[in-house]
Amino acid sequence: MRLFRPLPCALLSLALLGAGCAASPPAQVPETQTASSGQGAHAPLEHMQAPIVRSSMNPPPPPLAAPAPAKSASPTVTRAEKPAPPAKFAAKNVVKASAKASHTPAKTAQAPKNLNLDKSKASQHRHYKISYQSQPAHARLKRPQEWKLKVLTKTGKPVTSAKVRLSGSCPQNGKHLSPATLEAKNLGHGYYQAKGLVFSQPGWWVVTVDVVNAGRNDRAQFNLLLK
Repeated sequence: MRLFRPLPCALLSLALLGAGCAASPPAQVPETQTASSGQGAHAPLEHMQAPIVRSSMNPPPPPLAAPAPAKSASPTVTRAEKPAPPAKFAAKNVVKASAKASHTPAKTAQAPKNLNLDKSKASQHRHYKISYQSQPAHARLKRPQEWKLKVLTKTGKPVTSAKVRLSGSCPQNGKHLSPATLEAKNLGHGYYQAKGLVFSQPGWWVVTVDVVNAGRNDRAQFNLLLK
C-alpha cells in the first residue's frame, strides 16, 4: 500500500493544473500579427522571396562596364587645306633666292659698233658745253691719269664758279672708276682739273662729268676704249 500512495497525489496535481488552465482566459493575439500571418498564409508564391544560393556552377554576373567615351572624328587635311609655311621660312627662301641671284654672273654689255669717242659734247639738257684733254693722251691701265676740262655755257661763255665732279664705270662688268667719284679743281676762266683717274681693266668705259652752277645741274658722258 505504501508503494501506490504517490499515485493519488500525482492525479490530484494534474486535476488542479487542468482546472487552472480552464479558468484563465485565452491569450489575445495582436491583430497585426494575425493579419500578417493570414496574409502570409494566403499570399501568392511570386511575392515570396526565395533565398539566393550561390554555387560554383552559378557564378555571379560580371559588373557592367562603363560605356567608352565616343572618339571625336579628327578632321582630315587635304592638299588644298595644307597650311602655308610660316613667315620666317618664307623670309629664308627670299634670302636664298637673293643670294643665288647675287652669285649669278651679270651679262656683259658689248660696246656699240659706232661708239662716239668725241672729247667735246653738249650736256644732256643743253645747258653747257663740256670738253676734256687727258694726260697722257692715251690712257694706261692701272696708272693715274689727269683730265683738264673746259666748261662753257650754251652761248660759249666760260662757267667760272661751278662744281665739277667726275665718276666712271665699265658697262661690260660693272667695275667703277678709282676713285668712284673725283672732285675737279677750279683753275679759273672755265677750266677745271681732275687728277688721279685710274682704269682697272681694258674695255669700254663711260666717264660722267656732272656740273652744278647757279641752280642748273647737268651732265655729259664720254666714252673710252682702253686696250
